[in-house]
Amino acid sequence: MTRSKDIKSRESKPSGVVAHLKAGSDLSAAEPDPEMLQNLKDTIDQLPELDATRVVNLHNRIIAGEYEVELKRLTEKLLDLEKDLNR
Repeated sequence: MTRSKDIKSRESKPSGVVAHLKAGSDLSAAEPDPEMLQNLKDTIDQLPELDATRVVNLHNRIIAGEYEVELKRLTEKLLDLEKDLNR
């Protein structure tokens, strides 16, 4: 199986808000669809929490030129991602 076919075979059908948008639904209606709003809330609730302090510290280190990329760690993470995509 080619890589593109493998990736496509693992894609799931869109659900919730994505399916609503792909279906061409009009989002400008005065009354929002309660089911769509619940799906959106559920999707947002599944997102990971952000550590704002850590983000600001990282941003400041990047701006100050103090952030160094750990090339070995980055390489390992990219190889792990590649392996996961090929499953």
